[in-house]
Amino acid sequence: MSITMNTVSNVTATAAAANKPAANKASSDTESKAASTANTGSGAQQKIAAIQNQIKQLTNKLKELGTSAQKAESEAERKLIKQQQQMIQAQIQALYAEIARIQKEEAEKKAMEEASKTTSQQTENKDKKGGVNIYV
Repeated sequence: MSITMNTVSNVTATAAAANKPAANKASSDTESKAASTANTGSGAQQKIAAIQNQIKQLTNKLKELGTSAQKAESEAERKLIKQQQQMIQAQIQALYAEIARIQKEEAEKKAMEEASKTTSQQTENKDKKGGVNIYV
């Protein structure tokens, strides 16, 4: 059994290639489409779904590494596996942070849209009632 040291990007690529090549292509296609569309609710949902798919794949890779660690023959091998697990865990945390950022952006956008609707409604009421502000 040979173990190589991977960077976070290599681990991601390896995990993606090892788990489901067709699903990864679909995932990257989804990410590309999501990135190219305007930030609509569905675009954000597509991004989140793609990220959740990545998290699922990385979680599966963590499980595989856990099994490999149990079968490891040397302490050096176990250390390398542990380092790979830590890198994957850090990447999973970063992906969860990205989901949170996307959700926050969407919430802020919706709040701005609601505030805009409220402001335009107040302006319409003012115009209709001869310049008197009427708040609903």
